[in-house]
Amino acid sequence: MIISSGPANLLVICSADLENRLRTSTFLESYIPEAVISDNSSVYDHRLVLYNSEIMYPEFNFGARESSLTGQINRLISLMDIITVIDYCLEFIRETKSVYCLHGSAVAKDDKGVVFIGAVSGLGKTTAAIHLCYHHGFSFVGDEKILIDQNGCLIGGSKRIIFNKEFLSQSLDPAINNLPLHDLKQKIPICQTSPQLKLLIIPIVSTHSVGVESEKWTEAKTNFHLYEELTRKIRGVSRRIQNFSFPLPSLDTPQLAGYRSDFCRSVSSKIRAHYFKGNLQEVTQTIVNLCNSS
Repeated sequence: MIISSGPANLLVICSADLENRLRTSTFLESYIPEAVISDNSSVYDHRLVLYNSEIMYPEFNFGARESSLTGQINRLISLMDIITVIDYCLEFIRETKSVYCLHGSAVAKDDKGVVFIGAVSGLGKTTAAIHLCYHHGFSFVGDEKILIDQNGCLIGGSKRIIFNKEFLSQSLDPAINNLPLHDLKQKIPICQTSPQLKLLIIPIVSTHSVGVESEKWTEAKTNFHLYEELTRKIRGVSRRIQNFSFPLPSLDTPQLAGYRSDFCRSVSSKIRAHYFKGNLQEVTQTIVNLCNSS
């Protein structure tokens, strides 16, 4: 079967049972941005073969055109581990096509894209994004992983919102938790275009704050942090399998790093980046004002 993410197409070779589990996995839909599964295996960019073996430790071998994951599948290597490896291979393919992945949440209005970023969970990225959709007429681009192309356009993201933190049920509508895209469309507007990235926001949403604490980043600081964020994906900083005990090797190359650096420098000269700390209503209203003035 072929698993696609944006312009990247990965041929996955595995057992029929494992293929069926991948096809029905809600984790795959939430973890891999713009995930599409098809049976047309004639056109693909890379091939991943999954081998079930009794070896004690997993083996991940990556090649330019073909990779393999070998180990005790379903025992020591879980379905989530396999999906992690699949997305890692897709990340390599995406970067060869100058498409990059940001960890965060994204919304858009009037063809202006807003991305909320922050390396740790719990800052308020998802909460702020969904609040803008419910109360300020924004459309939802994606959550957790956002795809941005070489022109600075947001071309999609993960469309399944999963409440993996208890407080999300208090700050967001519980009805949107873990909904498939068809049902999510009934709750919030879904972006149908590829809006241009205009604002990069680092939010800290607090229920106790009064007023908004803010900092506008310089172009140099934006460039620095954007490159840092995009590089985490391809170098496997957060890629570990087998109960987070087996780190996956970096897939970065000097050529990819150079292209990524050029991309960050170009995008940073065209967007505005801000840090905001405050309560949800004041932070989101500040973002609305920025969008209206740009």
